[in-house]
Amino acid sequence: MNKTEKKLIKTLKSIEGNGNFLCYGKNKAIVPGLAIEGIGEIGLPVSPIMAREIIKFSTKSPVGKGNKTIYDSTARSSWEIDTKKVSFNNSEWNDFLKEVVNQAKKGLGITNKSVKASLHKFLIYEKGDFFVNHKDSEKDPEMFGTLVINLPSEHTGGELIFSFNGKTKKLNFATNKYDLPYAAFYADCNHEVKPVHSGYRINLIYNLLHDGKSKISSSLMEDKINDIAKILKQMAVEKTDVLYKAILLEHNYTPTNFSATKLKLHDQPRANVLLVAAERAGYYAKLGLITHYQMGELETDYDPYYRRGRYNRYDDYEDKDNESGEMGEVYDEHTIVEHWIGEKTPDLGSLNINESNFINDVEIGEGEPSESESEGYTGNAGMTMEYWYHYGAIILWKKNQQAEVLNELSSSIKLNWIEYFLNNWNDKLIDANTHTKQIIIDFNEKLDKNDLDFSTIIKAIKKINDDNFVKEHCVDVLTNVFDKINIENWNSFIDANPNNQNLISIFDAVGNTGYVYKINHLLKILKNTDYENATSNSLVYKQIEQIPKYITNIEFSKIKNSYNSSNYKLLDSDKVLINIIELIIEFSKTKEKDSKWINFVTTKITKNMTRAYVNNVLTSVIINKKNKGTIFNQLYDICVNDFVKRLKNKPEKLPNWTRKVPKSVNKYHNDRWEILKSFLESPTEKIFEYRKNQSYRSELEATIRSVTIDLKTTTIKKGSPHTLRITKTNAAFEKELKKWKKDEELLDKIM
Repeated sequence: MNKTEKKLIKTLKSIEGNGNFLCYGKNKAIVPGLAIEGIGEIGLPVSPIMAREIIKFSTKSPVGKGNKTIYDSTARSSWEIDTKKVSFNNSEWNDFLKEVVNQAKKGLGITNKSVKASLHKFLIYEKGDFFVNHKDSEKDPEMFGTLVINLPSEHTGGELIFSFNGKTKKLNFATNKYDLPYAAFYADCNHEVKPVHSGYRINLIYNLLHDGKSKISSSLMEDKINDIAKILKQMAVEKTDVLYKAILLEHNYTPTNFSATKLKLHDQPRANVLLVAAERAGYYAKLGLITHYQMGELETDYDPYYRRGRYNRYDDYEDKDNESGEMGEVYDEHTIVEHWIGEKTPDLGSLNINESNFINDVEIGEGEPSESESEGYTGNAGMTMEYWYHYGAIILWKKNQQAEVLNELSSSIKLNWIEYFLNNWNDKLIDANTHTKQIIIDFNEKLDKNDLDFSTIIKAIKKINDDNFVKEHCVDVLTNVFDKINIENWNSFIDANPNNQNLISIFDAVGNTGYVYKINHLLKILKNTDYENATSNSLVYKQIEQIPKYITNIEFSKIKNSYNSSNYKLLDSDKVLINIIELIIEFSKTKEKDSKWINFVTTKITKNMTRAYVNNVLTSVIINKKNKGTIFNQLYDICVNDFVKRLKNKPEKLPNWTRKVPKSVNKYHNDRWEILKSFLESPTEKIFEYRKNQSYRSELEATIRSVTIDLKTTTIKKGSPHTLRITKTNAAFEKELKKWKKDEELLDKIM
């Protein structure tokens, strides 16, 4: 960090919330009416006799590993009761709990959220029980912390040790025999339970949840905002090749619980101040969750062939048993921003960052990871370990460098920003016109289309309103994404520019691609205009004139995957061809006197027709019968003649079971056909049984599969060796008859 960046971090750290990572206290004990199923009500303080009775109805406490829970006495030793079996009969307990939660809110510095406590566990520790240093898993999306209420019971030991950000605190509940002490803390706070020396330590464990409705809002710390805005302005004029900076927050977060409403303790006011200050200093700023990934050598003393498993640091204990080993030499690592928070401005997608992007005094990728995954030997591969570290952060970048920031990002991100610029077109600080133009220019170099809607480009071009810019930078882009822009936006553009030469160039370029999906989109756009009254110099009229040219390179009957012969269902390409032909018939109403146009189009549509094309495409057009005219009538006659010709010769079943002996390309297959020669040539034999070892049976089956022949095989698994049964069929005849009947059915429909 340079001096300015160090000053920024120092100023941010001077901003603190009203609370702490841990708060604790005690209240006078009330009678909660605590009842356990199978035991009844429990009096306070809990006597040793009652504690031992509770244990009889308890189970050993497990520890969490990823999505699993296991029992590990080296990590945790305690007893627990299923909370479904725990109830409170005294209604005053709810009021008592609300008061404790309010005290916890104040102590943790939570002022703008509603907080509630949900009972998670009933725990009892006897002599020798403990829980190693760990962090609580944030089991609910709204969970942010934990509340421990200690039930009075005589014991020694069992101290709670808390540590966070270099600070440590020890609490001892053993001295509170007649009170109800509590401790509330954020879930990313490390804590442990020291061994109990005597007696019984009994706790109610609650998850602390907040409503998540409160949004991040500007702090009233106006002086701090001005100070940081001044520092950011100084940073803006300092020379650097780095386009964006990341400032880490203090607390840990996970992808499920990271949001503006769930920022903890000092992170909340610091984020508020920084976001407002960045806006004033001419920056974009957003909350983002940074993930640092490492993959390297697995170092372990355990069996390398153990199963694979992913473990979450935020589960119920920190992995101390070394089952998953440790990271040795790191082979690969990278850092990205994956989750963004805030709706005011778009985000930057999956953003790669490195050490030069950070402004912080924390070493990325040090200490215990948020998640880890290990894998033992697999084949020739060695053992590997993977680490994931998650950091909450604020990412900021200068508004006047927005085009440079977006240059290498995906098309979807760029489109989001174009939409943002359109909505803030007159904001001088944003300079939407310049940045929108640059994004469109960049699309000429890098364009990933996928299933994106590029309609916002048309809206932007209309807003820019610069024909020279369109001519120089937009024709190729719009041609590429032509069918990714909705018809309504194209028609709006045509209405505003009916004779625009740039539009004509774009439509001509699209038509000349020969790409059916683009041409289909072009024709649908024309259909949505007043094409019947188009003037001879208009774009629409000229495009209808060009239809014969546009379909020149379309092989209508050879479009890939044009027909699904197994179930006669229309595929996407069929539907597109049907729509193109129907639209051409529609436009032909304006060209009835142009015999050259009519004849060329008809000839092109019916050239080299296949059965699949006629049955699936042309027949669908004719059955529709919505459009009439010369082309329609010609297609009707051509289709009928094609069906009549095909239906003249109805398939006939062979008179007997004699089948021709096929010839295979593979000479070894030809040798095997000798085995079946007399069987195939017999007019009466229908079944042949071949009883041989499996290798011989497999060879003969492979020979039969190598050709098209009316034989089916089954293995009779009786006796040893098994028997390969070969049966003659009429499959070829049945297939042809099915096709003939389908043709007959379709002819009836169009007649």
